[in-house]
Amino acid sequence: MCAYHRLIGRKGEAFWKSLISEQRSRPKQLWQFIDRLLGRGRMHGSDDISAGNFHSFFDKKVSDIRASTSSTAAPSFTPTDCVFSDFRSLTHDDVALAVRSLPNKQCTSDPIPTRLLKECATELTPFLCHLFNTSLSTGVVPAAFKSAYICPFLKMPDLDTVDVKNYRPISNLTVLSKLLEKLVSRQLLEYLSVNQLLPDRRSAYRAFWSTETAIAGLLSDILLALDTGT
Repeated sequence: MCAYHRLIGRKGEAFWKSLISEQRSRPKQLWQFIDRLLGRGRMHGSDDISAGNFHSFFDKKVSDIRASTSSTAAPSFTPTDCVFSDFRSLTHDDVALAVRSLPNKQCTSDPIPTRLLKECATELTPFLCHLFNTSLSTGVVPAAFKSAYICPFLKMPDLDTVDVKNYRPISNLTVLSKLLEKLVSRQLLEYLSVNQLLPDRRSAYRAFWSTETAIAGLLSDILLALDTGT
């Protein structure tokens, strides 16, 4: 039994070292892993709230938002000559690279661990490539990709655990669903960037842009305005 516990300890240590090493260049994810490792901010929900209670509350919340925004004006768009006619067919290299770049986490609905999926990327890539290309060419997303495992989490650790409004729903999709989204997003962002359709000040969902660059840009504008007196 002592040898068993020592083995578990070594495996656990190697697991966390690997996660921390992988997220070294991503501070947000790194601190999330450190919090998990130290057990910080981990609050369990109340057994007094049922799945039906959560469903009714969030369903009503969505209905209220739709009702409150139903009378708003339709969005306006700037005309453009650019046309995105269809998606480019994915190659085996596209899919293999995307699979190998996946983080080592998965949803409860996933049939196999992401680590195993990455290890078998060479063997599975042809099948995944055919599946994704079929989805892109037909415009149909597999039904299994639309199913999510939803977990309610407290918004803040010090909130009342028996009040359903203090929770937020976290929707966990399968790894393959996220993989398809990533491949689609890559083509869309490429199209928007090449045709200069992205707003100059947009920082979200863009490579090498973040909250830091947005804050730096805002600070630069403020300092420039103070310097010129405008």
